[in-house]
Amino acid sequence: MKQLIFIIGMMGSGKTTTGVLAAQKLGCEFVDTDMYVLDRFELTSIADIFTNKGEEEFRRHEINVLKEIVDGRISGGNIKNRFGRQIEIIATGGGIVMENINRKRMKQNGVVIFLNASVQTLVNRVENDETRPLSSDLRAIYYDREETYSTLADYEIIVDNKSPDEVADEIVWLIDEVIE
Repeated sequence: MKQLIFIIGMMGSGKTTTGVLAAQKLGCEFVDTDMYVLDRFELTSIADIFTNKGEEEFRRHEINVLKEIVDGRISGGNIKNRFGRQIEIIATGGGIVMENINRKRMKQNGVVIFLNASVQTLVNRVENDETRPLSSDLRAIYYDREETYSTLADYEIIVDNKSPDEVADEIVWLIDEVIE
């Protein structure tokens, strides 16, 4: 049976970058929920979806994509890693945790790792990135979601002052040594 590892956190916390690196290091599959949502809209950025279709429409598709991942209809393949385990690392959109159905699906079907970055780290990473919707409200969003991330997470990695490679190594360590 495939083991699902969900990576959650704020925009700019490094979910996609470190998820890709961890999957490469483990030799396992990687899926990014935002990329699948983008494919559905045939647009080039999440900001375009928010502008042209609205956040509510984006969230509706996000719910469906997560369901399809959990049901096995969206997958990076059936690769077994070096320990013979089928693992899939899933980078989620930052707001996916705000829907109760998404939180339930992640908790019931996998392990959740929270990449926790301070507000200042996030601001430094995304303040001038026009491809990220809601970045102008970053501080408010952070304080609105922080408790939800922490409560949902099985494991938390502090990413401040760490390179993507260092964070990926922590994810790999958790998967190899802690998560069964």
